[in-house]
Amino acid sequence: MPETYVHIQWPDGRDETIYSPSSVIRTYFEPGTELNLPDFEQRCATALQHASRRVRETYGYECTAAMAEKHRMAAAIQAIRRTHPGPDESTVRILTIH
Repeated sequence: MPETYVHIQWPDGRDETIYSPSSVIRTYFEPGTELNLPDFEQRCATALQHASRRVRETYGYECTAAMAEKHRMAAAIQAIRRTHPGPDESTVRILTIH
């Protein structure tokens, strides 16, 4: 269950890295794509929940790091919505996955 990192660029130009305990996150994101904020939000939450379930299936417990990352991303998305004009039309760019 290799750890995977998704590098993104927010609508305001900041780069950030999302941590996943499982490579299953690769099924939700593709490098070079741009997603509108609601689509990114939904995919991110679903991907991190899926990754946490994979950990549970393997080790018998949920991954608290994946759930913390899910909450961190939700907070970052809410900050974009508060500060960026037209947030739901804004795009998040998937830069790399490794």
